[in-house]
Amino acid sequence: MSFTPPASFSEKLQLPKFDDVINDLLHREGRDFEKAVCTAFNFLDFDASLTQSTQSESDVIAEAYYAENPYFIVIECQAVLPQNQIGVDKVGQIRGNAEAYSLDPRRQQLFETSHKLIVGKPTFSADARRRSPPDVGLITVANLSLLMLGHQMHPYSQDELKEAFGVPGEITTSHIDSFRQRILGKRQYQRKLDTYSLIYIGLLEDPYLDNLEKRKDWISLDIMIGTVLTYGSLFRIPNLEREEVADAMRDLDNPFLNLLRRRVNAQGQVEVRLSTISRPMIMASSRFGKVLADRIAANIERLRVLANTGLATT
Repeated sequence: MSFTPPASFSEKLQLPKFDDVINDLLHREGRDFEKAVCTAFNFLDFDASLTQSTQSESDVIAEAYYAENPYFIVIECQAVLPQNQIGVDKVGQIRGNAEAYSLDPRRQQLFETSHKLIVGKPTFSADARRRSPPDVGLITVANLSLLMLGHQMHPYSQDELKEAFGVPGEITTSHIDSFRQRILGKRQYQRKLDTYSLIYIGLLEDPYLDNLEKRKDWISLDIMIGTVLTYGSLFRIPNLEREEVADAMRDLDNPFLNLLRRRVNAQGQVEVRLSTISRPMIMASSRFGKVLADRIAANIERLRVLANTGLATT
């Protein structure tokens, strides 16, 4: 069998914009739809390539050789008219084609496992859904787009995506929602984001009233940790510990984020303060900066609401 070379590093950097990838998935047909699926899997950080597209071959191969246990996915693509459904014949087709890819000497050396997946639109028939377990996954373009949206916001590793695509049968919206929440939970992403934002707020002179967000002068690290723990209790962040806050401060004090400054005073005590980067500049700096700036704004507003009810203290 003959394949185009896997996407190179430079090609991945030149992928179409997210909206264009989604638009192609939604509106392309035939070979162009297969190309759109291939681009979508490159967007998800697989090394995806089109096959020669004969009846005896599947359409796209997506390789994940950065995973702890490298794997690849054999993908069939089908787009039918909006009033139709993708039938069970595609399930039989991918079962008939997939084994040959595992016998390829190169893949036998590189990969430990493989998966079968059908990407289609608009929906799958009841027979296709019933006959696809235990070895074929089904995903609609709508749900593939939902997974890509999550990846755009919080990039998934190839190991994490194996969990998403390893579902036998149809990969539904509820599967993807559950996957996204599970991954964020494992990373404790929301908790870290809240902790970062409370550190920022705790280093403001007057977060309740001052829209200029004037920085406090240098403040003892221990006092600052106590302030963040107070805010954490107020915002009901469970079991927030001193060392967790200290770790979060170290995260913010690095040359890439540069949101926090640290020094040792004449008495040998560690002191901290915010850097001189404004929140608008934090927002414009990166995707993470925008998410963090939005969380800071939301938590400042929560703090002001609590202050108006008499519940907030510092």
